[in-house]
Amino acid sequence: MQLLTAELRAQLPGIYSQVENRDPIVYTKFFIPKTRRVWFVIEGQEHDEGFTFFGYAKGRRLELKFFSMKTLLALSAAFGLPIQRDLRFTPAPWSEVKQREGLEDKARSFEPSELSPTFNWKQPLLWQRTPAGLKTNVPWLVKHHSPTGFEIGYAGSGPSDFALNAMATLFPCNGERVERCFEGAVSREAWLLHQRFKFAFLATADRSGGRIEWETIAAWLNKERQNDHKDNGA
Repeated sequence: MQLLTAELRAQLPGIYSQVENRDPIVYTKFFIPKTRRVWFVIEGQEHDEGFTFFGYAKGRRLELKFFSMKTLLALSAAFGLPIQRDLRFTPAPWSEVKQREGLEDKARSFEPSELSPTFNWKQPLLWQRTPAGLKTNVPWLVKHHSPTGFEIGYAGSGPSDFALNAMATLFPCNGERVERCFEGAVSREAWLLHQRFKFAFLATADRSGGRIEWETIAAWLNKERQNDHKDNGA
């Protein structure tokens, strides 16, 4: 079977073409029968070493990643099974593909902030523990570290996504270089700041509830950006 037909090659958008799309179109599906290996392709592009795809790869877990034709053929050889293209696959948004392929999890979908006022410039960051879970005033814009939502009070994946979304709110994508997340994308500045913000404020915060005043956040941002400016030799 020909995996990359002329029709598919012409149909696939180039790498990074759907980076701003929170629900990108999946154009085709590759799989190795009798295994858990499946690839859902959202972009593709010719490079010096061959054709490179970008999309969702499912093995032991589901990942958003780059994979090349060379890699697919090597895995096929390793398993001793032919890699195939799903001839019945119809291009569709990722949300629809997840549903029809049985890949939906129990995670919440993207949500607006649950506390008011919504976090942004000149607004404090708020969180409150409730019987239903942690509520915050930070909108859930992207998923990367945690599929199940925000958390606070330790240095794990939940606080990481809490911090990432807080920084993505302050520094949205505005046409400059962006960083891909598992679902969605953030500005380069948001990406560079979010782990530092987590360790500065969220990792040791009171898990039951609290607030960080905007003046405190603004002072921290100013210091971090000054340090970055110095590190860059300016």
